[in-house]
Amino acid sequence: MHFLWQPDSLQLGLHFEPQTKSLGVSFRHENIGMKYLTDNLNTNQAHRMEAYLFAQYQW
Repeated sequence: MHFLWQPDSLQLGLHFEPQTKSLGVSFRHENIGMKYLTDNLNTNQAHRMEAYLFAQYQW
Protein backbone atom coordinates (compact mmCIF):
# COMPACT_ATOMS: atom_id res chain seq x y z
CA MET A 1 0.00 0.00 0.00
CA HIS A 2 1.48 3.36 -1.01
CA PHE A 3 0.50 6.94 -0.29
CA LEU A 4 2.19 9.45 -2.58
CA TRP A 5 2.19 13.23 -2.42
CA GLN A 6 3.57 15.13 -5.40
CA PRO A 7 4.08 18.89 -5.02
CA ASP A 8 5.82 20.34 -8.12
CA SER A 9 8.73 18.08 -9.18
CA LEU A 10 9.17 16.41 -5.77
CA GLN A 11 7.43 13.13 -4.92
CA LEU A 12 7.09 12.04 -1.27
CA GLY A 13 5.77 8.64 -0.27
CA LEU A 14 4.66 6.59 2.72
CA HIS A 15 4.67 2.82 2.25
CA PHE A 16 3.08 -0.02 4.19
CA GLU A 17 3.60 -3.72 3.53
CA PRO A 18 0.83 -5.66 5.33
CA GLN A 19 2.40 -9.15 5.10
CA THR A 20 5.55 -8.16 7.02
CA LYS A 21 4.06 -5.10 8.79
CA SER A 22 6.86 -2.96 7.35
CA LEU A 23 6.70 0.82 7.17
CA GLY A 24 8.71 3.05 4.88
CA VAL A 25 9.31 6.50 3.47
CA SER A 26 10.57 7.64 0.09
CA PHE A 27 11.34 10.75 -1.88
CA ARG A 28 12.10 11.41 -5.52
CA HIS A 29 13.17 14.63 -7.20
CA GLU A 30 13.62 14.57 -10.96
CA ASN A 31 16.66 12.27 -11.37
CA ILE A 32 17.46 11.24 -7.78
CA GLY A 33 15.59 9.34 -5.10
CA MET A 34 15.73 7.37 -1.87
CA LYS A 35 13.53 4.71 -0.25
CA TYR A 36 13.74 3.14 3.23
CA LEU A 37 11.45 0.31 4.35
CA THR A 38 11.73 -1.72 7.57
CA ASP A 39 9.65 -3.68 10.06
CA ASN A 40 11.65 -2.37 13.05
CA LEU A 41 13.38 1.01 13.37
CA ASN A 42 16.17 -0.74 15.28
CA THR A 43 17.88 -2.23 12.20
CA ASN A 44 19.77 -4.78 14.33
CA GLN A 45 16.44 -6.44 15.19
CA ALA A 46 14.69 -5.99 11.83
CA HIS A 47 13.52 -9.06 9.93
CA ARG A 48 12.77 -7.00 6.82
CA MET A 49 14.83 -3.98 5.78
CA GLU A 50 15.23 -2.33 2.39
CA ALA A 51 17.14 0.85 1.61
CA TYR A 52 18.23 2.24 -1.71
CA LEU A 53 19.48 5.42 -3.25
CA PHE A 54 19.38 6.02 -6.98
CA ALA A 55 20.36 8.56 -9.59
CA GLN A 56 19.51 8.42 -13.27
CA TYR A 57 20.42 10.37 -16.33
CA GLN A 58 18.55 10.24 -19.64
CA TRP A 59 19.81 11.61 -22.92
